[in-house]
Formats: sequence, C-alpha cells, structure tokens
Amino acid sequence: MIALWAALFVAKGLCRMRRVRRPDLRFAAPMHGNISTQNISRPSRRPRSRPPARARCHAQEVLLRAEVARLVPQQKGSTDIYAIGVAGWSDLDVFVKEIDGAFEAIAQILPIRDRTIRLVNSPETVESDPHASRRNFAAAVHAVAQVMDRDEDVLLLVMSSHGTAAGFSLQLPGGTTQVLTPHESKRSSTRKASRTVS
Repeated sequence: MIALWAALFVAKGLCRMRRVRRPDLRFAAPMHGNISTQNISRPSRRPRSRPPARARCHAQEVLLRAEVARLVPQQKGSTDIYAIGVAGWSDLDVFVKEIDGAFEAIAQILPIRDRTIRLVNSPETVESDPHASRRNFAAAVHAVAQVMDRDEDVLLLVMSSHGTAAGFSLQLPGGTTQVLTPHESKRSSTRKASRTVS
C-alpha cells in the first residue's frame, strides 16, 4: 500500500513538472471571423472576350446580305408578297416561335415561300440569323424594297416582342435594349415599300 501511494506521489510530481508544448497556430485558420486569404493564390478568371464592335457590325451585315440573297426576284405583272419577321426579345424564345408560326400559317394562304427575312434576337441564333435591331430593320426594309416592285408587290411585317408606350421593344443578345418607335417603323417601311401591311 505504501508503495502504491509512493508511486502515485511520484507520478503526480512528474505531471506537474511536465511542460506542455503549445501547438503552433501560425498556419491554423481561426474558427470564427474572417479567414485571411493573403497567402492563398486563386486562379484568375478572365472575362469572356467579345469581338470588337466593328467586327460584330460586319458579321451582321454578312448575315443580312445572305438573307437578302435568298429572296426570289419579283415577277413582273403579278403581285408578289414579301415578309419580314422580327423576334425582338432575346431572353424569351416564344417570340421566335410566334414569327415562325405566323410565317407557316401565312404560307398556307399567300405565296411567301423564299420571300421572307427573319430578324431574330436569340442567343441560339447569333451566328445564323441577323439581329432584330433598329439598324437591321431599316436595312432589311431597304433591301426588300430593292427586290420588289413597289407598285405591284406587298411587304408584310410580322413583329413579336414586348412593347411599351414608346414603341416596340428590342433586346439584343448580350442584353442591349432598343426601342423601335411607330414613327420610325412607318418611316422606314413607307419610304422604301409603298404598300406595307403589319
């Protein structure tokens, strides 16, 4: 029994004399508060590059010229029907579906096959269809007027988008917004194509 107490006494004394080594917390992150990121390297994120405005404008001209080149020339002595479809709002594909459905329905009644131009704002058709912008609208009307006979033929405008009191709303791919006013639409169409139905 005496030996047991002596052993306990010695062990207790050793525990008191033992130096506890403090942990090295220099590289430990705190449990609460802001974590320092001074020494943490993160891969840099480069913003997605967009082609220069000049290149984008040229690409749009090429797409619009391709649309115009597919138009069938008008036939002298007959009333030919041409149509321009405008799907104005990029965030919603319902407007594209509406002009496509309208063209399909009109084609069952009127001979508009190969006489249509689509101006579409959609991220899905950036490289295939010209945008529905104010500039492209005016250019498309002008181009169709060069093909049709303004004394004999008719131009249909099929337009679908949001609208405000100011006019027909356009949202291009990328988020840029424009407004095509009624006055601007009428001026572009009546100056170029004398008979226009919208």
